[in-house]
This record gives sequence, C-alpha cells and structure tokens, in this order.
Amino acid sequence: MEYLEVSGVAYEKSVNPLKFLSAIRKTAQNGLVREDVPVLRKRIEQEILGLESQMGRRRRKRSSNAFEERHAYNALCAIKDSSFEQFIKPVIDHRHTVRLRGMLKVCETLHKKIERTARNQLSASIKQDMAGYQSAVYDYLCDQNDRIRSILAGKDLQQLNFPKRTFRAVKWLIFLEKDENFKSHVEAIISALSMFPDILVQNRKLANFTSEPFAIRYFPGSSLFRSDRKEGIFTVTINEGFINAPQQVLYSILRMASSTGTKVHKHNMASYSNSADYLRISRELLQQKSTEGSGAGLFHNLSTLCEKVEEDYSVPSIERPQLSWMDRASFRTFGVYQPSSDSIRISPVLDHPEVPEFIVEYVLFHELVHSWVGVRVRNGRSQIHSKRFKGLEHQFARRDEAAAFLNELNRSYCRGSE
Repeated sequence: MEYLEVSGVAYEKSVNPLKFLSAIRKTAQNGLVREDVPVLRKRIEQEILGLESQMGRRRRKRSSNAFEERHAYNALCAIKDSSFEQFIKPVIDHRHTVRLRGMLKVCETLHKKIERTARNQLSASIKQDMAGYQSAVYDYLCDQNDRIRSILAGKDLQQLNFPKRTFRAVKWLIFLEKDENFKSHVEAIISALSMFPDILVQNRKLANFTSEPFAIRYFPGSSLFRSDRKEGIFTVTINEGFINAPQQVLYSILRMASSTGTKVHKHNMASYSNSADYLRISRELLQQKSTEGSGAGLFHNLSTLCEKVEEDYSVPSIERPQLSWMDRASFRTFGVYQPSSDSIRISPVLDHPEVPEFIVEYVLFHELVHSWVGVRVRNGRSQIHSKRFKGLEHQFARRDEAAAFLNELNRSYCRGSE
C-alpha cells in the first residue's frame, strides 16, 4: 500500500472513495497550508483516474458501489477544479492540543478492578473485606485523575483538542471520582452480575456462556448498550447513564443484550434513556465542545446553514446542539439528533456540489425540531414523530421538495443508477 500524508492526514491508495472524501473534509477542518495544495491536488487527480477506471469496468453494472463511485467522482472533480483557497486557513493552534497516552488502558484496568470488587461482593466468604477492596480501587482511580490534572495543569478540558475516545475516557474517570457516582457505578455492576446468569440460560444459543466467563461494564457512549464475544468472554457494555436505573430497566437491558428481549423490554430501556437522570449523566460525559470548523464541509458549512435556519424560522431560545458531519457516509439516514450528547450529525453524502443548500437546511431543521420536541410516550409507546413534531416540521417552506430530493437520492443509491 502507498500512503501520502497531507496536514497530518494519511491517505491510502485504493480506499473507499467516500472515505477519501471524509479524509479531505477533516483536512479542511484542521486547516490546509499553501504548501500542501500541490500534494493534495495530485492525490485527488490520482483518485479521479482510479475511479474513472473502475466506473469504466462497471459501466453496465447497477450496484450501490457504482453509485457511490459516481457520487464521489463528481465531488472530487468539483474540488479539483476549485482554487483550493477555501481550504487554506490558519492551522489549529497545537498549543491547545494535549496528548494523554494510555487513557484507554487505564479505563480497561479500572473496569477489571471494579468488576473484581463486585464479584467479591457477591461472594459470601469475603464480604467482610469489601470496604478494603473498594478503597483500593478508588485510590487507583484518584491516582490516575491526579496524573491527568498534572498533565492538564489547570487547563479547561473543554478548550483542548482531544480525540473523541480520549475525551470520553477522561470525563468518565473524573465523573467516577465523585463518591456518589463511584458507589452507584459499583452497585450497578453488582446488580447486573447477580441477574445476568439467569438471563443467559433463557437463550439456548447463549447457553454455553453459563459455563464461560462474562463481563459487565458501564461506560459512556452513543449506544445504549453493546455486546460482543472476544477470546471466549461475553462482554456487555452498558451506557453509564443507566447506573441509577431501576432493577426493571437493568433487567430489560440485559435481556436485550442477550437477544432474549421483547418489545416490552425495548420500551423500558428506551423510555429510561429519555429520563432526566439519564440525560444529565450522558450529557455530562459526552458533550464535547465542537472544535473550530467542525461543521465546515467541502461544499456546505453546517454552522452557517443552521444560522440561516434560525433566522428564517421561529427557534426556541435554547442552546444550539453541537453540529458535525458523520464519520461514515449514509444514503439512508441523512441526519440524526442524539439527546444523550445534545448533538446533530449530518450524513456527509449531503456535502456535495449537486446537493442544494436548502436540502441540508431541511435536514438540519428536521433534527432541530427533534431537539425541541423530544420523545413523547403515549399508551406505553414512544412517539418520535408526534403530532406536534409534524406540525413544526411542516413549517419548512420547501419541505415537500426537499423530502422528494432525499427520497430520490436514496432510491438512486439502492438501484445503483448513475
């Protein structure tokens, strides 16, 4: 494989063209110096030639891959023909960038220590030593936080440039240092460990896990839970927002994680994820101040378009959600609002020269309405697109035209047409 680096972003030949576009977008967001322009232009020209060759071979083949190639090809041609002046700007001040190596390893160690403490609590023979076990784990946590504070040297965590996973790890460690949070976290692990074996037995496909080790963890993330099996260990990671959830909700999460859940369990889990306590914890751990230019795209700027939407429509006097482009291109989900982090993410397939501005404005407006209305529970069912939501969303002047455009874009992708 041949790599080429521009402004700290490494490009690999023959990558997915949509991933290549995302890499260029990140370069533009970070700032492109004038000396990088010839190198980037050459790399774009190489990608265009490669796509022309691929599309020539697939001329008669109708597939989603063919549509993705055509979509990316048109965008790259538009970028190549531009002056590149739109990408040249001051690079982010790296004095505000702090490297915290080993944070994920620290979190992994802490997970194991907390789970070992929880399992000891469930063992009747050593319950008397629980105070000592918890104290030792808490001391380890405080030592790690002291190390983080010494590195940050009093700097505001929100003003620094961190990778997303590192930011969440640091926020989580600081969150657990509060005595009530640490106790709630350990108690939640104990509860989950005590009820999970009986739940696993209910799924014949997972019956073998009753004789194999399993792990329960709580950690902040965009999903409500994750489950996977690695090296013979079945691990369930539950969102930290659930540490104070009632037993019934925890039971529902574990049923869903073990593939034995029903609609009732799914509803219990989803309903609590909209509770004030869940949102409070999640936003404390997940909300990361957008870095300058995070909403900037190759053809559309989310911050600029959102300002236009706020001027054209009556917007509630609340703080605007964080705006960013998704990491992965999606032709099915064009936008998503996440209450847990109070953020709106837009599919990068809309950052394209053939997508009019009002289309992106419509998707932004749609997700903004989600942030204003929230989720309504009626007759035991969650309503995302409630009557109130539809009433507000229909205020967008060119709604029908925008919806028709997005539907056609999705159908074109599914058909694989050019």
